[in-house]
Amino acid sequence: MTFLVQMQNGVQSPQRIRHYRSEPKGQPPSGHLGTIKTMDCMEIRDELVNAKPSPPLKLMKIDAPGVYAWWDLNGALASFWPSGFPDVDAAKPLYVGIARTTLAERAGKMHLEKTRMSTIRRSLAALLVDELDLLRGIAVDPRRRTKFSLATAAEPRLTHWMITHLRTTWVLHPSPEEVEKEIIEKLTPPLNHDHATKGPYAKPLQAHRDRLLIRVTTS
Repeated sequence: MTFLVQMQNGVQSPQRIRHYRSEPKGQPPSGHLGTIKTMDCMEIRDELVNAKPSPPLKLMKIDAPGVYAWWDLNGALASFWPSGFPDVDAAKPLYVGIARTTLAERAGKMHLEKTRMSTIRRSLAALLVDELDLLRGIAVDPRRRTKFSLATAAEPRLTHWMITHLRTTWVLHPSPEEVEKEIIEKLTPPLNHDHATKGPYAKPLQAHRDRLLIRVTTS
């Protein structure tokens, strides 16, 4: 199946590496404007994987829907994976998601502010709970015990860690839900759960999060 999407960048190169320029808040980088290419699902995946990684705050400027990925390119999480966790290659994205509204709202603001609303934040909090002293700030949702939030004072510590250590890539797409499942199934990012359960990471990560919730409720 073929989709009409706007690419993350405007200049083609054999390495598919792009360069970004600062733009006014609320506008995509210049390369987005007037640059439309017909791509199938795997081409979108390749664009996502091969794009030049950017600091997470860049997402706050992208007022368009699309597919995005979070990366731990320097192995900042290497010493925090649970014992026995499957090997994680830094060349693999940590997490892939979609923004039906805008990347600024979903991939930027929500993932950098609201742990209860963000799968990647909850997974990172489980991995970094002792490193960032988050345990006392975790509140379990009584209606959905697999979900939890962080206290207001704890959220900035996790946000700072993400901004410091992680990077992002994205591809604009008018209907990202149409490509989400196939891309995640192919990439099996270690911090995804939905559409990633056939990969090696989903069950061990869920078990680690479950152990965290036991610590919270028994401490």
